[in-house]
Amino acid sequence: MSKPLVLSLLAISIVGLLFSLWPTRSVYTTEIASPDHGDLLPIEAHSVHFENEYTVLEHHAGRVVARRTSELGFERSGRLERVFVDIGAEVESGHLLAILDTRVLRASEREAVARLQQATARKELARRTHARRRELQRGNHLSSQHLDEAQAELEISSAERSAARAALERIRLELELSELRAPFAGQVAARSLDEGTIVAPGRSVLRLVESAELEVHVGLPTATAAKLEVGGLFHFEIGRNLHSGVLRSVVAEVEASSRTILAIFELEGDVTELNTGDLARLSVEQRQPTRGAWLPIAALGEGRRGLWSAFALVPDPANHDAKAHRVERRQIEVLHTEANRAFIRGTLVDGDRVIAAGLNRVVPGQRVRIEAPE
Repeated sequence: MSKPLVLSLLAISIVGLLFSLWPTRSVYTTEIASPDHGDLLPIEAHSVHFENEYTVLEHHAGRVVARRTSELGFERSGRLERVFVDIGAEVESGHLLAILDTRVLRASEREAVARLQQATARKELARRTHARRRELQRGNHLSSQHLDEAQAELEISSAERSAARAALERIRLELELSELRAPFAGQVAARSLDEGTIVAPGRSVLRLVESAELEVHVGLPTATAAKLEVGGLFHFEIGRNLHSGVLRSVVAEVEASSRTILAIFELEGDVTELNTGDLARLSVEQRQPTRGAWLPIAALGEGRRGLWSAFALVPDPANHDAKAHRVERRQIEVLHTEANRAFIRGTLVDGDRVIAAGLNRVVPGQRVRIEAPE
């Protein structure tokens, strides 16, 4: 057998083998795909439920302050004898904080005591003299003139004794004012003077900050402050902890620079861990009377003219499967957003269903199948 004939037979055998392995379906046969739901894109749907209002959680910054803060000083001048406390000291109400030099006042007190004793003795003598002369006058042994003189002497001695007593009380009051005592329980926040200083009346020696009762001062917008109820309970985040406070008052004056109104809250519970000056964040719920619905953030897509859009799901009449739907674009307006949802209004109606996520996978007019629960 010749070589060209062998090669031809080998080629014919290879072609026959290939035809035997080819699929039996004819390449010229055309199939029309049936509307099998397995060909539809599975999506997750969200049901739209309209409400007549929504709640906004506002956050406002405030500051922890002491309910009372006093710059303590003496009401009289003198040399500062001793200061018994220093910065950071915790004191109780009435605690002795500082004193002035009272040596001159002590000497004046002894002198006033002696004068009071002298005036008391004179008054007693005048009283006895008046009593004796009155008895003599009753027996017609003394003229009325002498009785009147005794009466006048008694009144003069009584006035002198009252004056001596008042002088002693004034000196003792000055001695009392030479002592600086805590008007309330608190902590010494500042010390301005040391021993030996000549103190003028009213000059601050110590600053005392009340530690038992703390407040939170918050500047609020006028509209927000108008909706707060005095006596209501509110919550604050101070540091890493949550605290409660009662609204005590709202100052009816707008602060010029910030255009806010001051609201004062009394903190409740244990405040020992707090310090004046700590930052506090107030959380306030505000109800907005607007009709709309909540949608997941992932259900929002870009719209036209600054609006947003959502993909509504419309039943597909060409498919008998109840889960098969067609995608339609609906224009919406976002009124408020939170961490993972938005309150909207627009061309959606109550009961509509929208695609909850994965908007980048679909286009308007596309047929999809609801797989995930609503």
